Amino acid sequence: MTTWPTVTLGEVAHFVRGVTFKPSDVGVGAETVPVMRTKNVQALLDQDDVIRIPKRLVRRPDQFLRVGDTLISSANSWNLVGKCCWVPDLSEQTAIGGFVVSLRPNPKLVYPRFLYHWFASPRIQAEVRGMANSTTNISNLSIGRCEGLPLHLPPIEEQRRIAAILDHADGLVAKSQAGRAMLRSLPTSVFNEIPDLSAAPLVPLSELCRSPDDIKCGPFGTQLNRSEFRDHGVPLWGIKQVNKGFSIATREFVSHETATRLASYGIDPGDIVMTRKGTVGNCAVYPKGWPPGIMHSDLLRIRLDGLRALPEFLSHQLHHSQEVAGQLAKQNSGAVMPGLNVTRLKSLEVRVPSLAVQRTFVGELNAIHALASVWEERGRVLVAAVNTLQARAFSGRL
Repeated sequence: MTTWPTVTLGEVAHFVRGVTFKPSDVGVGAETVPVMRTKNVQALLDQDDVIRIPKRLVRRPDQFLRVGDTLISSANSWNLVGKCCWVPDLSEQTAIGGFVVSLRPNPKLVYPRFLYHWFASPRIQAEVRGMANSTTNISNLSIGRCEGLPLHLPPIEEQRRIAAILDHADGLVAKSQAGRAMLRSLPTSVFNEIPDLSAAPLVPLSELCRSPDDIKCGPFGTQLNRSEFRDHGVPLWGIKQVNKGFSIATREFVSHETATRLASYGIDPGDIVMTRKGTVGNCAVYPKGWPPGIMHSDLLRIRLDGLRALPEFLSHQLHHSQEVAGQLAKQNSGAVMPGLNVTRLKSLEVRVPSLAVQRTFVGELNAIHALASVWEERGRVLVAAVNTLQARAFSGRL
């Protein structure tokens, strides 16, 4: 158990509220300053998407950000209120905007990086959210209650040591995230480097299927009522699962009798499943070895003739090709709510190189996905280790 003295947050730091301004105040010019808003509060302070307001609106000098502040989202959805980031040395005076507050340490009492790591730790973030004043749509940071949060305060030199260790751990997490981001972008790079892909014939999707019914949308609401949903049985798949590449499970099922009635809306391993509303055009291949399922009404199924095209190759092209995206945009031109139907999908043209070229791409894609899975697991282990490290650090056990 730590012998460090316990203080309240309000004893070693204070909150600085931001300036208020109207949308009409936003502009550019010699007498304006950048202002940080809640959308700028990311893992690192977002200094790219920044607006400017007249400097005269900043009534007090302390409403400008300072190096060592912790910028906090003070009004947001419940899961984001309290989200924070470190304020680095900025290139010009920058104001604290609306819906954010700045936590400003007393450097004689608390080392700024120590305080930032403490406030950003999972335990404190959970406490801050739990103390928020919430309405139906938004939660507000309870500054008064935050000021009363207890903090075990070691000597300044120990604070510096702890902050340095946690900075190093954060650096490892950042490198891991960068590696995973690179792997996520790699399949598209590999696809774009397929030799002579632009010379491959353009073929309507309908010609890559054996039957006209191989391209089909999900059942209409009158064909499948919510009263028929079950907590077990034949899986019912929706937009959420497709957007995540079927990496998340469904909680909706139908009985085998209902599935038999809706057999024409079934999806089997190897089928391409596409979203036709919301995130229009997102695709995923239904995984091998999975039980047959039924698709929701907001999905489309593409069942290919395997002698013409491979589902993994075509799914990637449908999801990521700029040529396909241009066709979808043209089809939805002027639509109030973008959508995709079977007729439009059948007429969509895709590049179809030889099966040998497709197999080469799919092999490279599978290798990338296998490596990405390893990195994802290592990333989860690393984050868990850092969370444990933070818990030990702020309880005097580091």
